[in-house]
Amino acid sequence: MKKQWLALIVVLAALMMLVIPAAAQENDLNCVGLSADDCQIVTDAIAQTEELQSFTQSYSFELSITGGDAMGMSAVSIQSEGSGPFVAMPDGDAMAPFNMGLDMTGSISGTGDDMSGSFSMAVVDGIVYFQNPETGTWGGVKAEDLFAVLAEQMGSMMGGTMGGGSSSSSPEEMLNNPAVGQLAMAAMTFDPFAIDGFISQARGDDAELDGQTMYAFTHTFDVDALLTSPEFQELVSAGSTAAMEASPDAAQMAMLAPMFAQMVSGEVTFTRWIGADDGFAHRLVVAADVNLDLSAMMAGSSSSDAPEMPPINLSLNLTVDLTNINDTASPVAPEGATIRTRDEMMNMGG
Repeated sequence: MKKQWLALIVVLAALMMLVIPAAAQENDLNCVGLSADDCQIVTDAIAQTEELQSFTQSYSFELSITGGDAMGMSAVSIQSEGSGPFVAMPDGDAMAPFNMGLDMTGSISGTGDDMSGSFSMAVVDGIVYFQNPETGTWGGVKAEDLFAVLAEQMGSMMGGTMGGGSSSSSPEEMLNNPAVGQLAMAAMTFDPFAIDGFISQARGDDAELDGQTMYAFTHTFDVDALLTSPEFQELVSAGSTAAMEASPDAAQMAMLAPMFAQMVSGEVTFTRWIGADDGFAHRLVVAADVNLDLSAMMAGSSSSDAPEMPPINLSLNLTVDLTNINDTASPVAPEGATIRTRDEMMNMGG
């Protein structure tokens, strides 16, 4: 149970850390579909992030998976919310670019092991702190040691699921395989943002938030347009060819790739709310509504009187609000925290 909670917290923290930098990236997508005036608002807001030194972040996260009843799957729901300070540390080293704190609550249901509770974490001067929700005590680990442990564990998982088979090609053989080279070339030239109909943007209705008018701009990413495009199909074909020639094991998975692309549909949206007075982005929202239709795959193995299988639906919403911009105090290290070494982290159980 502890591992499930820790995994959830790491995922949520990672999502939040990705959403904010994504909103600050300068690229050609920022002005897609906008008038010159609206484009200027977005461009100025992105430039304004250079002045963003501190803020209080609050988030809400909801993920639901439904439609798996025919396969004996219950509806799964994950919910969480939290808040805390974030302060950039421009003079810190590479492993300590910011200090932050986050107090979170959450729940997981539909997995057969429902749970709910609270969790607190902090990052101060390159040390990641976690509070034990059962005892209230704090422990910590250097960020570089935490990343090393996570990387090693991820490597072990990948090695256990993908390697070890006697029929698999060696890395050297795979790299020297012409089909793999063709796949690498196809991946380098694949530009999803150039696919017609994949990305659109529109300005929404203005709203009042944090004492000022907010301008809302929403990017919509059409999953259908991406997966059914000739460009994506060409990439899938190159990947299938490379997999079949490089490894018999991978060939089995490669055969499913084109079918999988036809089974997935839906859209993902990204909305930023920009303050009319200060020009900062104050709210960032990532939402997804994606369907996985397994009926075609199951048709061959199902009897004629089998019940119709509805699509499995994945619905996600992550909302991050930024307040007290450039007026937030840095968190301090928890008193009495036990700092663990890399070896102790590797040997921790449960």
